[in-house]
Amino acid sequence: MSRPQREIATIVFLLLISTSFNLSALEASTRTTLPMATELRGHGLANIASGSIGGLPGLTDIVGSIMYSRLGVTSRSFMLIVGAVCVAVAVVGGGFIEFIPKIVLGALIFVTAIQFLRDWLFTARRSMTRIEGLAVWSIFVVIVTAGFIPGIVLGIILSSLLFIVRYSRTSVVESTFSLDQQGSSVDRSVHEAIFLREFGQHVRIFNLRGFLFFGSASLFFESLKRDTESEPPYSVVVFNFRRVTGIDSTAVQIFFKILNMFDSAGTRTLFCALTPAVHSVFAQAEGFDDDRFVIVDDLDLALKWAEEDILSRQLEGSGRKPVLDIMSEIVGDREKANRLVAVMTRMDVPAGDYLFHQGDSDTSLFIIESGVIEVRLESPDGRISRLREFRHGTVVGEMAAYSDSPMRSASACAVKASVVYRLDPESITDLGEDARDCQLALHEFVARLLAVRLSFMNRRLEVDV
Repeated sequence: MSRPQREIATIVFLLLISTSFNLSALEASTRTTLPMATELRGHGLANIASGSIGGLPGLTDIVGSIMYSRLGVTSRSFMLIVGAVCVAVAVVGGGFIEFIPKIVLGALIFVTAIQFLRDWLFTARRSMTRIEGLAVWSIFVVIVTAGFIPGIVLGIILSSLLFIVRYSRTSVVESTFSLDQQGSSVDRSVHEAIFLREFGQHVRIFNLRGFLFFGSASLFFESLKRDTESEPPYSVVVFNFRRVTGIDSTAVQIFFKILNMFDSAGTRTLFCALTPAVHSVFAQAEGFDDDRFVIVDDLDLALKWAEEDILSRQLEGSGRKPVLDIMSEIVGDREKANRLVAVMTRMDVPAGDYLFHQGDSDTSLFIIESGVIEVRLESPDGRISRLREFRHGTVVGEMAAYSDSPMRSASACAVKASVVYRLDPESITDLGEDARDCQLALHEFVARLLAVRLSFMNRRLEVDV
């Protein structure tokens, strides 16, 4: 592209941006909706006509348009008349202006100026804060005493400072919750679930938002410092960056101070869902070389990590319970559990094998004695959506036995080598006179299980996991 072509392209680009801004400002001022395509087309035709006679490119006169609108002008022909008068003055000359009384011109200019001063320095001031009003008056004083350009420069500086101060007062925390309020998608045994609800209050999750810079990050740091002084120390803290649009290097340094504070208190720190923009700033600050925090891909993995950390430290050496103990916790009666275990089928499932596939016709449920089973949705094109993970002491596959259709709505695959016990609801009838009591106990458990899972999904929506 040649130099003249680049210059023309630059002019067109700048005019397009300026026109778009001016039209948006005109819509906001006049409270009307303008057809942007029509306006841009009109600007283009007007500039072509102006250029054909040696004129300069132009754009929307936002001040003039607002003034004409407030004077009651309702037709675009008014601007054509104004343009025609200007052309006539250019052709004939400005000598006839001498015949217009100077007091009339002076009064017109004076009244217009007073109108603008009243609108911007007094009327508009009522909708501004005290600091905003002081900024407007400062700009006005500088324009009067030093000139228009110094006033514009001061306006840009004051606007930037006001933005920084105001934005820094906005909390960077969108929401916060503890692990006892909402856990990961891992389904755990009754014993572990109760334990996590008891000790989950020592794990705090912060969902962050917006752009993090020195001001907002500093306020967040001071808030955390006050919390750690007034409350028992957290065992794990999770910072979720999913809704963070960006971060600057000063905010990264503030987070290093946060890491120091938590590290000295023995608190583990997790970062999750770092956006590419945030990731690059931390990488430039060599933050990923720091072993004081853990980075995971999303919030659910962070919650899972925190749960594993609590269980490994608090339940170390507790071991895995046999299926009879698991069934006793499920039905609440060891004799009934013993009868149910008697009609179960033990299955060894190697890693990678499936308990059942999506679409299978089966109503059996499975008790997991050891290992990890993952429930997933598999689309025809091969995509896999992981729904939930089931650990030892939990039940998987109960939905098919309690739904209108016996078809499996998802697949269950062993992530690790697992030992499961299969229970076919029809086999309970083989228990004879004890069948009814066992069925009722099992139905009660499944009803409570479904209620717990429904509550889990509701809480998950509330905390935006």
